[in-house]
Amino acid sequence: MKCSLDIRLSDDGQYLTFTVPVDWVISNRNRRKTIIPPQLSPREREVFIALVRGLQNKEIAQEMEIATRTVKFHASRIFQKLGIRSRLDVIARFAA
Repeated sequence: MKCSLDIRLSDDGQYLTFTVPVDWVISNRNRRKTIIPPQLSPREREVFIALVRGLQNKEIAQEMEIATRTVKFHASRIFQKLGIRSRLDVIARFAA
């Protein structure tokens, strides 16, 4: 079963809506709200959300219907823009 999840993009009230499994929403309901950094492109925002969810590159590629190499490119740009070194830093900083 899937449901829609609204995620705030920035403090100016912009949101993106994603369809995610219900069990993911339930297991993450106690986490603090994540504000997506505004300097990311729309596609980088999608990859960012998947990284925060803890997905691996292959899983992100399948979910977004893009090549794994493209996911790696977007992740690299995200890390560069945010001054982050790894996906673990993304999770620790934005999903804790």
